[in-house]
Amino acid sequence: MGEIKFGTSGWRAVLAEEFTFGNARRVVEAIARVLTADGRKGARVLVGYDTRFLAGRFAAEAARILSRSGFEAVQSARPVPTPVLAFEIRRQAAAGGVNFTATRGDQQNRGGDHADSGSRPTASFGRARVRPGAGVST
Repeated sequence: MGEIKFGTSGWRAVLAEEFTFGNARRVVEAIARVLTADGRKGARVLVGYDTRFLAGRFAAEAARILSRSGFEAVQSARPVPTPVLAFEIRRQAAAGGVNFTATRGDQQNRGGDHADSGSRPTASFGRARVRPGAGVST
């Protein structure tokens, strides 16, 4: 598996090349490790997705991994815009959220955004700490 590179507010990659179910699992597992290290195990984590190809399946897999890791994973019942997920993270006092969406408006790219409990994107959360395969860095 190749290196996963994070941008301003999350992970961006080409669907079926770097953005695969295997790599998505790696990212969500890393997020779970960071939240656990921060003492948030058992907390609610919201999972959202948009209408693009396979986004709902990526979200369902993320919710499964978060649940298995000891979190109360709550997946949206339908596609939601990113600002709605950010609002709900704060309204529900969730530990954070993961959103599967497109990037740059095209169909071949996919994104996985993570926001912390204040709805701040991964850059504020400390994307260096969410390095799949590297564990939790300090």
